[in-house]
Amino acid sequence: MKFSNCETGVSLVMHATLHEDLVQGARNACRICLSVKEGERVLVIADLGSLNIARAFAEVLGEIGAEAIPLVMESLVERPASHAPAKVMELLPTCPVAIYMASPRPGELNSRSDVILYVEANGTRYAHMVGVTEQIMRTGMRSDYREVDKLSDRAIEIFRWSTEIRVTSRGGTDLVARFDPRFKWVKTSGIIGPSLWHNLPGGQVFSVPVDIEGVLVGDGCLGEHFSRKYGDLSKCPVTVEMHKCHIVGVECVDEPLKEEFLNYVHTDENSDRVGEFGIGTNLGLSEYIGIMLQDEKVPGLHIAFGKPYASQTGADWDAKTHLDLVTKDCSIWADGEKVLSNMKWLI
Repeated sequence: MKFSNCETGVSLVMHATLHEDLVQGARNACRICLSVKEGERVLVIADLGSLNIARAFAEVLGEIGAEAIPLVMESLVERPASHAPAKVMELLPTCPVAIYMASPRPGELNSRSDVILYVEANGTRYAHMVGVTEQIMRTGMRSDYREVDKLSDRAIEIFRWSTEIRVTSRGGTDLVARFDPRFKWVKTSGIIGPSLWHNLPGGQVFSVPVDIEGVLVGDGCLGEHFSRKYGDLSKCPVTVEMHKCHIVGVECVDEPLKEEFLNYVHTDENSDRVGEFGIGTNLGLSEYIGIMLQDEKVPGLHIAFGKPYASQTGADWDAKTHLDLVTKDCSIWADGEKVLSNMKWLI
């Protein structure tokens, strides 16, 4: 079989030995998360590192009777790309469904943001799978997303009325975050509708706090290009002290990592500001793998510094960067009520 399209000139030979478990993850994404229908055009934006995964999606789209429109980033633009390639923006209006699976590169946030702004404004069902790996396709992408969605609904109902959330972890995280109803809690469970975009694997709820005081021990992993470069941070956690939602101190035994982290979170005046307070709701995950795309969905806390996704949260500020940091093995209290204990939901 070939993953091909005459519009894009892309033809990728399907290996006969393509693992069925990759196809199962793609089937979950296409049939359950994106509800792809027969005859729909699906834009699949891949890179050279994600071709096997693209082939798995092609297999499933063929089963459904949908048309795959493949694009490979390296054939469109020199990377890192400061903006979305022209071919991507040309084809998006012709596709009601889109999937982005290319790995992150330093400086490409604006490129991905171009796609996100389009899909939010134009009703595209969009799966944001930046940096997805075959391991993730075999694990997180095989979760029961209907059950993840139900839990995410319950979590939203609790947090949307909470004014104060406390988080502790075995590694030393101890912080209190405060919230205001004018900033929305957002559900990205993996069930994607028109004008919605979710990371896949899905399973989180998030908002923008108005205040955070305390310490976040990032012993999980970092987002963006840091995830692939540094992986699991268990042996070199990034410990961040926060005051009034801004970073006021950073400690890490890995000096190059510390320096790179500090440089990134001082890109602009809001890069060191907490722009996302995210809580994982993917019941199918119980282990960390050192990759942000999946680890932020494990039941627990991740915090992102920078861009607050204002179009979804209602935040009244913005930033040029967005960098997530996972803390492992959390317990969480909402207005004094314990809702999560060492990665186990109590709701």
